[in-house]
Amino acid sequence: MFHRKILNQADLEKIKRCVEEVEKTTSGEIVPAIVPKSDFYPGALWRIAFAFSLLFTYVFYYFIDDLPFSYYMVVEILLIPVGFLVARIPFIFRLAITSRELEEEVYQRALEMFHSQGVVNTRDRSGILIFVSKLERKIIILADSGINSKIPEKFWDKIVEKMVPKIKSGKLADAFCDAIEECGEQLTKNFPIKSDDQNELPNDVVGT
Repeated sequence: MFHRKILNQADLEKIKRCVEEVEKTTSGEIVPAIVPKSDFYPGALWRIAFAFSLLFTYVFYYFIDDLPFSYYMVVEILLIPVGFLVARIPFIFRLAITSRELEEEVYQRALEMFHSQGVVNTRDRSGILIFVSKLERKIIILADSGINSKIPEKFWDKIVEKMVPKIKSGKLADAFCDAIEECGEQLTKNFPIKSDDQNELPNDVVGT
C-alpha cells in the first residue's frame, strides 16, 4: 500500500491510535486516507512529452541547421519517449496539470474514496473522511450529511489550513492527528457515544 511508503509503521500506529481515542467518545466515524495522486493526468503527460520534444529539436536545429528537414522530424519523434521519462519528475509533472484538472480530479478521487470506504454508510450519517493527495499537495475533508449539517460553514477548510504547514514540514502524522482531534470534538459534541455503539469502520489509514 502506498501510504506505507511515506508513513512508517510508527506513524501509521500513531494515527490509528488517534482515531481510536477520538471514537471512544463519539458514535461518529473518522477515516484518514492518503493516495499518491488522484489521477494519471494523461493530458499533462502528453503536454510534457511534446514540449520537451519540440524544445530540444529546436536546440538541435540551432546548432546543426544544415540537415534535411526529415532528420529533424526523426529527432523530434525520438525525443517524445524521453519526454515521458521527464514527466516522471513530480515537480515538472505538476506544472503541466491545469488548476481546473487538479481541483476536479482530487475532489473526484476523494468522493470516490468517501463512498468506497463506507464513510457514507454510517448509522447516523456522521462519517468524516480526511483525504490527502500527495502529488497535487491537496487536502480535502468530506463529511456526511448528519455531521455536516451541524457544523459552521468553512469549518473543514480551517482544519485543512492548519494541516498544511505541518505537512510541508514533514509532520504528516501530526497533521492527521490534529485534524482527527478537531473533527472528534465536533463529533463528540453532536454525536456522543451510545450504549450500543459499534466501530462501523476500520481505524487504519487507508489509501492505494
